[in-house]
Formats: sequence, C-alpha cells, structure tokens
Amino acid sequence: MLQQLVIVDAPCFGSEPVTIPSLERSSFIFGPNGSGKTSISRALAGESDTTILPSWLGLPMGFRVYNHDFVSKILAESSSIPGVFVLGEKNVEAAKRLEEIVKPKGEQDRTLDAKTALEKTLEKNEMAEADAVSALQTATWSAYKNLIDQNPILNHAFTGIGSGNIGKSKKALVDKLLLIETGSTIVPELEDLLHDASAVFEKTSASVDEIPVVQYFDFGSKAGFSLLAEPIIGSQSAPLRRLIEKLSSSSWVASGRAYIDHSDGTCPFCQQKLPSAFASELAAMFDDQYESQVNQITELQTDFAEWKNSVLAILDLAQQDASGFIEIDSLQVARRNLEQVLVTNIKNLELKKLNPELKIDIVDEQKAIDDVNFLLKSSNTKIKNHNDLVAGRNTERPELMERCQRYLGVKLLGELFKEFQKSKAKRDSTQTKLEQKIGVHQATLLKLEEEKKQLHRSVESSLPVIAQINSILTRTGFTSFRIVESDKLADGYMLDRDGEVLDEHSLSEGERTFIAFLYFYHWLEGKAGNEQDTSQLVAVIDDPISSLDADVLFVVSSLIRTLIKRSESPTARVGQVIVLTHNVYFHKEVTYLRDGDKGQNRSYYTIRKNADTANSISKHVSNPITSEYRRLWGEVKKTIDGEPTSNIGLENILRRILETYFRVMGGGIWDKEFETVMSAEEVYVFRSLFSWINEGSHAILEDVFYSPSEITQDTYLKAFRRVFEATSHLAHYDMMLKGKASLH
Repeated sequence: MLQQLVIVDAPCFGSEPVTIPSLERSSFIFGPNGSGKTSISRALAGESDTTILPSWLGLPMGFRVYNHDFVSKILAESSSIPGVFVLGEKNVEAAKRLEEIVKPKGEQDRTLDAKTALEKTLEKNEMAEADAVSALQTATWSAYKNLIDQNPILNHAFTGIGSGNIGKSKKALVDKLLLIETGSTIVPELEDLLHDASAVFEKTSASVDEIPVVQYFDFGSKAGFSLLAEPIIGSQSAPLRRLIEKLSSSSWVASGRAYIDHSDGTCPFCQQKLPSAFASELAAMFDDQYESQVNQITELQTDFAEWKNSVLAILDLAQQDASGFIEIDSLQVARRNLEQVLVTNIKNLELKKLNPELKIDIVDEQKAIDDVNFLLKSSNTKIKNHNDLVAGRNTERPELMERCQRYLGVKLLGELFKEFQKSKAKRDSTQTKLEQKIGVHQATLLKLEEEKKQLHRSVESSLPVIAQINSILTRTGFTSFRIVESDKLADGYMLDRDGEVLDEHSLSEGERTFIAFLYFYHWLEGKAGNEQDTSQLVAVIDDPISSLDADVLFVVSSLIRTLIKRSESPTARVGQVIVLTHNVYFHKEVTYLRDGDKGQNRSYYTIRKNADTANSISKHVSNPITSEYRRLWGEVKKTIDGEPTSNIGLENILRRILETYFRVMGGGIWDKEFETVMSAEEVYVFRSLFSWINEGSHAILEDVFYSPSEITQDTYLKAFRRVFEATSHLAHYDMMLKGKASLH
C-alpha cells in the first residue's frame, strides 16, 4: 500500500518537495481549480516532468489514473476507445482449458486448497517449534537459577564481563548453550569450578603456599638402628653375664648398680653379704661399650620423636591452610593410620631404651606416608592451579566461563538438550518438506495465472463489457445513445444514437466524461485492454464529474464508493483509491458514510492555493469539507487572519457567498436592492464585486478572461460586510465567522 508520496518539481508547489503523508486505503484530496490536483495525477500517470517518490507498505502497486488527459486519450482515435475491448475468435480448446482452471473446485481452487492446507500444517509445526523452544527456555532458566542460587560465585560466568549477559535473557542463555559441543570434551566437575571461580572471579583471592610432603625417616642412617634387633647386656667376659643373660635382667641389674655404693657391702635387694669382688664384676659387666650402645638407642629415639613432630606439623598445616584444596576426610583417615604407626614405633623405641636386652621390631611406615603424600601432592596440584588462575585472571576468565556454561549445558541439561535437538531435527525436516511443497504449489499457481492471461487474450470477447456499459448507460438516463461494435476498426467501438453513428465530438462534456469513466472502471478490473499485469493497483481519480448532471454524478459517486469498499479486501484488484476534486457536492457524495460504513482507513487533505507563495497541502484528522457554503466562509476567515489570497479568488468567494445567501436562501434580494442602502463609493466596489454575475459563465476558465481591478482586499471585505449590515443580516455574518473581529 502507498503510505506516503513526495512530489518534486511541480510548479504549483514551488521548488521545495511537497509531502502527502499517512495515506490510507482511501484518500481524499480537495482543492480549487489550478491548485495542483492535475499535476499530481499526471505525475502518478507518468505523463509529466514532475517526479514522485512513493513510499510503500508491502509490495509496490501499479498506478491507474483517471483525469482529463485520460478522457482525451481514449476518445480521440477514430471514434473508438483503443484496446478497450479485446476481440477475436473464441478458441474452443482454450475456453475449455480456462474453465478447468477457474471453475469452482477447478485446478486453481484445488491447488490453492492444497497450498492452504500445507500452510496450516506448516503453521502448526512452527507453533510446535515455538512451544518446544519456550519449554526448553523455561527448564534451562530453572536449572540456571538453581545453580547460581546454590553457588552464587558462578553467576559471574553468565552475567560478568565477557559473558554476553546470557544470564539475563532466557533466549540468549538457551541460544548460547545450544552452541556448546557435547562430544568427547571433558565435562568439568562442580567442585573444580568452585575452586577456580574463587581464584578467577573474586578479586580478593590470593595465592596459597604449597604444603611440603612428608619425608621418610631414614632408620638405616642411624647408629642405633642395628641394635634394635640385638640384646644389649654388657661385656661378654664378665662372670655375671651368663646369669644376667639367663634371667634377661640386664636393665634391672644396671638400674640397681647405683644402690651398691650405698649398701655397706650388703645386697640392696636380698640383704645378704656381697662377695668382695661383686662390685668389680658388675663394673666389668656394664663397661663403656654397653653405655655407648644404650646412648645410640636414646639418640635414635630422640631423632624419631623429632621427625614424628615434624610430620604432625605438616599434617596440621595441610588441614589448616590447604583445607579448600584437599579432601579433609581422606586426609584424616590417612593421618590416623600414620599416627598409629608412629605411636607404635615410639613405644617400641621407648621399650628398647628401658630394656636394652630386649629385641624389638620397627613397623614400616612407608605405606602410611605414601597415602598421606598422595593427598598432599593432589592438594599441591590444585594449589598450583589456583595460583596460576590468580596470576592470570584476565586470560583464564573466558576459559572458566566456557567451562561453567558447559557444566550447565552438558552436565545438568545434556539429556534435555539432546532430546530437544532430536525433536527439532524432525520438525526442521518437516518444515523443509512443507516449504518445498508449498513452493511447488505456489509455482503452479503462478503458471496458472500466466496461462489465464494467455487464455483471456484468446477467449475474452468485448460483447459482455459492451453489454455492461450499455446497461449502466440505460439505468442512468443515457438512453439517447449506446455503444456498438465498430465495423471499421478491430477491437474498437462506435456510438449509435437512434441508428446514426456519431463522431465523438458530438458528445457533450458530461457524456464524454461519463463514458470515459465507465471504461476506466472496467479497466481497473482488468476487463478492458490487453492487460497482463494482475498485481494490485492504486486507482487515482481526478475530478470525474465535470459538468455532469446530478443523476450521473450519483452513479459515478456510487461506483467510486464501490471501489473504496472493495479496496478494503487484501485480495482486491484495486487495493487503494485516491480521489482528487474541487467539487464540494461530489466530495460529499464519495465521502458520505452510509449505513454500515465505519469510515476506517480514510485520510483527508486540502490544497491551499496561495497568491504570493507556493501552494501547500494539509492533512486533516477528519473530513474538512462539510459544505461548499461553510468552506467559502472559511476562506473569508483565513483572509481576515492575514493569509494571502488573490483578488480573483477573493472576489469569486465573496460573490458566491452573497449569491447563495441572498439569492438562493434569502428570498431573491439582489444587487439593485443592495445599492439603495450604499454610498457612491460602496456602490462602485459592490459593482466590481458582482461583475462576473452578468457574464453568465461559471466555467473553470473564467479566471483567464477576467482582469481584476486594483481594489484592495480590505475594500472588498468592508463592502462584503456592509451588505450584511445594510440588510440587517449582520448576525449571520458574525455567526459564520464565529466571533472573528471583522473589518469595519
């Protein structure tokens, strides 16, 4: 549909482009003669140097223009309308083929029905796709909200810088997740994401020191290690060795030695008299070698205890500083196992120290240490990754965002997405097939349309159109002539009045205009001429009622209203109507709303004819032309407001108001009666004002033959008011000007 029209280089509108905005299905342009209506219609017909710049809603339409040029063109050649009726012998086979195409339930209807059915199926498939997408978006949004509600730090991956703010739009979130590959790429674990997120997304996150692993206690390097499996019982040559070794009492005896020196030769245990050589024998038994071996055991015990404390310190550090990077439960189990081994070995070493003669075993702590170190090394790996992330936040952020999004799309929604993609593939396949079939039917319809055009050229006769035009002529009172086929010009016509063939110049202006309009009306429907274009049309009708009597004016108006009503249908041949006129009565007839008319899709414009400036076009919300009489008074008011008007136009307006009010409505009061109540100067102006009335001509060219006087507008307006004042009709004057302060 034509939405807007820009007119360039039209002389009546000046050098600046003029815009006719907001055109509707039916648009009415009212303007006086010489205001530019014909310039507009000629430009739309492509018959002038004026340029038009149309703006369309949807596909462009073709223009078909009715104006005075159109009337002259179609009634100027050998008393015929060139090409109005397509003549030719009917081709029987072509006629049958046309019937097969256009008859009810024929080939065209069947193809259209099949296409419509496929389009409905396609619409259902598209609705199913929309429903599936909506359901997927809802489920995805719910999973996303649950994830970030439970793990708020991960929200940075969806709404932070570089995320595209996909976490703020259901559609954007789903579109992004659907692009994620679901193949062999490793899906991250939530725990890893949370660790990395704390390093990458939290600006306060800092590096963490790695935890040292536990070193093995090197028993083999200790001097006392080999003594653990051997009894330490003193000198091999001492007489008491055999007894002490038999009793396994070396530690007991060694402890009792300190009491000998204070027992006055009496045994401190049995109170018997000791042999004189007993003290020397004991000293020989526990010599320097014995003391050295015992000291080695003591040193081994001390070193092991210190090592044990360092191990426990490492474990304490791991539990305290690396708690976020280690499996605490596993570490606690491994620690308990290692502590059991350590406590056992501590007890054994203490036992050996107290009882050197005993043989003890050391529990192997390697497996327990290995278990602890495995956890510590895993922790250190995570700590290193954490530190790397902290050090490279800017570079690591996009990769972490992708991992978080992958976790949501694959880990949490993978099955749902797979099912959606599977069903979508089926719907896409269905849609492709439907669109292909619809395309085939559309191509068939286009071929049928082209075939119809070719067939119409062969089978369409002029006789039906002639009969219709003659019927309308008869019904509208044109009974004095009819249209007949020309016997001299193929595909032409002739006018017949009472059996006498007429030259077209014998027609009155009204007859010429009426016949031309009837041709135009049928031409719009593609029933006249060799028309091949079946696209929608814009019908432009410029003053089709020049000199027509009231009956014919009514018929023309009725036909135009029919076109306007048809244009409201999206499939109508005429999709838009533009009517241009200067005749108030005709304007009223074509715009009048009958019963049932809603008056929608209409726009109204007026062309203002200015004296010293270019003409202008104004758009109106409602119909501005209520009656010719009120319009004339409106022009008077504009002149009083200071808008420029030519003397010719003003004289004509004032004369027509006085003629209508006093001669038609006022009971025959006229010029002689007015002069009796006026001064000599007023009579002179009054006679100038009414100089046209005696010419007897109201034709549109009367301005050409009349030269206005040099009397000013103010003088005319004062004389005009004086007429109402002198005849005691000043109240009507004030009413029509709506209280406007008039000139005195």
